[in-house]
Amino acid sequence: MENKRKTDTGKRRCILALCACVLMILCVFVGVVMMLVTPPSEARPDAGRRAFRYFTVLSNMQVALCAAFCIPYEIDGLRYKNYHLPRWAVYSTYVTVTSVAIVFFMALTLISLVKGPQVAMLKGSNLFLHLICPVFAILLLLFLNDDHHIPVGYSFLSLLPLLTYGTVYMVMAFAIGPENGGWSDHYMVGAFVPPWVSCIGVPLVGLGISLLLRRIHNGRHARRKSAFREYWMNCPEYDRPGAEEAVRALAAANAENYRGGELTVPLRAVRVLRERYGCDALLDDLCEAYCEEYLIRAGLASAEGRK
Repeated sequence: MENKRKTDTGKRRCILALCACVLMILCVFVGVVMMLVTPPSEARPDAGRRAFRYFTVLSNMQVALCAAFCIPYEIDGLRYKNYHLPRWAVYSTYVTVTSVAIVFFMALTLISLVKGPQVAMLKGSNLFLHLICPVFAILLLLFLNDDHHIPVGYSFLSLLPLLTYGTVYMVMAFAIGPENGGWSDHYMVGAFVPPWVSCIGVPLVGLGISLLLRRIHNGRHARRKSAFREYWMNCPEYDRPGAEEAVRALAAANAENYRGGELTVPLRAVRVLRERYGCDALLDDLCEAYCEEYLIRAGLASAEGRK
């Protein structure tokens, strides 16, 4: 019963993550297409074919790309009832979500004050690129893709897209200027304060947002990790004489979901079961026992050679 409840929870997590990723990709597609077909105007001088000059467009496209990379893991999670992302996927998602979170914060505060909240958040492509996609990206990172602890160094790395874009923006909008073929100051960086103030203030705000996202994410990860360990330390389904017997019982249960795919060892669970029984066996020996039992239960090997 406990194992079924855990499986159902993992399945719901997979479905929610998959829906969020698909929705984000659709929102970015619709928002970018709307920007591309919108003719330039006084309110949006760089719309149309020049839409890729906006950090909003570029950052949303980055987070949509990361969402697309996560989809195969979510599909595998539905197949095998075990949703788990690799570290690179969580870290890259964190970096890109930081960018759209900055967009969301600026739209919610500065742009809403200048143009009004309806224009900033609810009108045209802004609904998709300033509101829906950033919100779902933040929720995905904080509540679904919290598989790994994020080191503090990635908080500084997450500012790289903003700093790169900001450097290009300052050169094109101020060093070259629109009169010489550069960009217009469409983000009004120099409209109210000297440009150097924005060069300092915006990255500092971005770093604060990044650190806040990391803190919430890591807190969620710590709680999930603690709950995971508590489950495997106390689950009565794996009350066995020793660690190897418990690992073989886990393999037998997982083999019931065999669908002809690859054999993946749940290393985290095996490690906790080893700790639960105070086992002195090497971890690779327990993993070997898991693989052996799994292949037997899945009908891919004979039980004659079982150790």
